[in-house]
Amino acid sequence: MATARAGGDIPVDAQGAGRIDVAAALKGPVVASAGSLNFGRLTTGEEKTLTIGYRNLGQTPAELPLAAGDAFTVEPATLTVPAGGTAEAKVTVKAGKAGALRQELTAAGTRTLLTASVDDKRVELRVRGIARDGRPGRGGFTVLNLDEGTLVGRVLPGDPASPCTDARYGTGTCLLVKPGTYSVLGHIFTMPATQDSTATGKPLNESLLGDPEMEITGDTEVVLDARKAVEVKIETPDHATKRNTGAAAALMWYRAGERPRCAAAPRSRPAGRSRSACSSSRPGRSPRARSWSPPAGGSRPRRSPSPRSA
Repeated sequence: MATARAGGDIPVDAQGAGRIDVAAALKGPVVASAGSLNFGRLTTGEEKTLTIGYRNLGQTPAELPLAAGDAFTVEPATLTVPAGGTAEAKVTVKAGKAGALRQELTAAGTRTLLTASVDDKRVELRVRGIARDGRPGRGGFTVLNLDEGTLVGRVLPGDPASPCTDARYGTGTCLLVKPGTYSVLGHIFTMPATQDSTATGKPLNESLLGDPEMEITGDTEVVLDARKAVEVKIETPDHATKRNTGAAAALMWYRAGERPRCAAAPRSRPAGRSRSACSSSRPGRSPRARSWSPPAGGSRPRRSPSPRSA
């Protein structure tokens, strides 16, 4: 591979090390320890160094000028390989933007393929739930990337021991996410004290929890703590009611769109008419924590001011 003939302007991904040149392989006095160096998967900004060796089969020392492509550096710039001996050089890659890296390390007539795959930096996001009685809670959550619009969902309590992953679905509650702005919201059921807090069955109540807009820059844990939820009060002044845990219930949230703020801009126009100049305000936020149990009679809950969890 090291003495293969390059295919002109053909990309490295298309030709690999090139066309095998048997004559060059037999003639060259210096051989490389590897035809390719694979640096594996890297994240943006990461550096990694690998070592490559050269053996001199000749009777005199060999001077090898070393050069690598963009993103790769090699030390030393010139390597002296003693007659009948070996010498080593270090190749370092610094990962830039995400994508595939394919370059060549040249040492006189010897070529070595350099490869790496660069991914965007990711951090760990762990989510767990606590019921209103303090026990581990059953429920679920979604993680919405507000910068890209991608959505990931998980069920709680899930399997906290599972490794972190960027898969859209799974049993683990640890996600690998890009640093950015996210909406992390979920719901937690609180079961009767006589039942397993994470088992299925009729809950006492259900709580909507989380943060609709948060910055994630490093490893983060989000706790959906139903003890911080504020109960939605329901009034039925026209008839008496009682709590009915078997009734249908729904918990919903939404993100308010941008609302224009307008002011009249002076301009020479007919009397009684003006032109408006508008600017956009920041999107509104939905409540962070709510909990309610519907009463008998099917009355709708009355919304209270937006409470927030800590």
